[in-house]
Amino acid sequence: MPDQVDWRALEREASPGRAVGRLLRDQREARGLALPDIEKNLRIRLSHLEAIEEGRFDKLPGAAYIPAFLRAYAAHVGLDPEKVLTAYHLSGPVPIKRPVALPADFPIVEKRAPIGLAVLTILLVVGAGYAAWHYLPREQSVVADEDEVELLRRLPNAQVEHFADAGHSLQGDTPIELAQSIERFVFG
Repeated sequence: MPDQVDWRALEREASPGRAVGRLLRDQREARGLALPDIEKNLRIRLSHLEAIEEGRFDKLPGAAYIPAFLRAYAAHVGLDPEKVLTAYHLSGPVPIKRPVALPADFPIVEKRAPIGLAVLTILLVVGAGYAAWHYLPREQSVVADEDEVELLRRLPNAQVEHFADAGHSLQGDTPIELAQSIERFVFG
């Protein structure tokens, strides 16, 4: 019977963790269960089950797996999982090997500059510059030669400066008045 286990005797076992493994093995054998059957039912590798029964917890994938494996194994063989965990904890520190270095086949990702972010930043700066150049009001507007006569007829007070091969620059009083004048000229 699982409740008649001498838990104190297990605590005095010489090797840490070995008593818990022996208890699980004895209970498995008493119930007539084979390790391959337990492997299928619990989906714990056979090598891990053997390591648990031998008390070789350093052979398990990590310290975080030990309580889960012990609970599942104890419940499967009919023992109280909490009592098995208590016995494990009372058996003393179990040495767990932790990797000192990464395995040789571990993928190492090289850090590189985020190209996409740089391109996006450049596009945003160029777009903001274009928007400022295109939409902000200007003090001067350039008109074509053929439009100068019509412009002066409609705006007699406008000042027109001549530049070589560059059209004419129209000087208005304020940017708003200049924009309204050009709008009336262009759109009638």
